[in-house]
Amino acid sequence: MKQARSEIEKASKCANKIEKEFLEAQPSLRKGSYGNSVEEWAEARLFEYWLLWVSDSEKKRVPFLLHDEIRKEIEMTEDEYLGGLIDLTGEIGRWAVARAAQRDSDNVERALASCRKIQEAVLALGGAAPYRVRKKMSDLERNAEKMQKILYELALVRASGRRTMEVSGGNNNVGSDQKKGGADVETN
Repeated sequence: MKQARSEIEKASKCANKIEKEFLEAQPSLRKGSYGNSVEEWAEARLFEYWLLWVSDSEKKRVPFLLHDEIRKEIEMTEDEYLGGLIDLTGEIGRWAVARAAQRDSDNVERALASCRKIQEAVLALGGAAPYRVRKKMSDLERNAEKMQKILYELALVRASGRRTMEVSGGNNNVGSDQKKGGADVETN
């Protein structure tokens, strides 16, 4: 986490330097690579903050940095912030997959709840949502659906009493003492 924080700080210093040296004189340069980079920075910073919130057992922290707060670190448009916020759901989804591998359904539920809150907030914008944000709505929905499926699969595993799920596919004519589908299978 320390290395990530260091990289985020380096990126914000670099972005602020670019802002002063180039964008103040030519704001049109913001569109394209620079704007996309700022969106990626927002995603990283929001994910860092979200991880701190998830690990806070007392939940004293606010779950997400607001646009005005994050702009104290780096200048960004509302579109860039919202793009980063939507992309954050993909990072939360990858985090949820790692938690699911540890059979940690409580944290997967937390991840899904966070994703749904972001979805509610973005949907509340309705037609006022920038085009760039509306384009990402299918990604947001897909990320939430994946986490919902993970929770369903965890519930099935728990209900079956198994410690792991059986691997499907591959050669079905394998002896019981051999590998099935190219992977070791543990059934209990």
